[in-house]
Amino acid sequence: MDSTFLEDRETCKNSFDVLSFEKKLVELVEELRLRRNLEAENEKNLKWLMDEKYKAELDWDEQQRRYSRENNDLEQHISLLKRKLEDKICVSDDEKVKQQVVNKTYSEEIRLLKEELRNATVNLHFSPLSA
Repeated sequence: MDSTFLEDRETCKNSFDVLSFEKKLVELVEELRLRRNLEAENEKNLKWLMDEKYKAELDWDEQQRRYSRENNDLEQHISLLKRKLEDKICVSDDEKVKQQVVNKTYSEEIRLLKEELRNATVNLHFSPLSA
């Protein structure tokens, strides 16, 4: 009976070892499956992130080109407006000088006319006819 008991005990121990091994094997297989799924999901997420980064870089480059183009257009427009303003200032300065010359000429004419009028008035008062 002892030998049967020992054999049963040995068989039981072997069965337990086999079950324990199978359990660990199943756990390892499950862990590997989870890791593979996780790696596949991580690769998918990484690819998505790389695609998003690429799109963001393209958008950034396009915005930079547009900004540069608009900045150049704005600078050209400002330059054109400055030239027009300078032209208007020159024309205005020319008109101012012309107006000053005209005003000076008119002032001189008025002064001469007043002097002539004074002389005529004086001559009228002191002329031999009035005496």
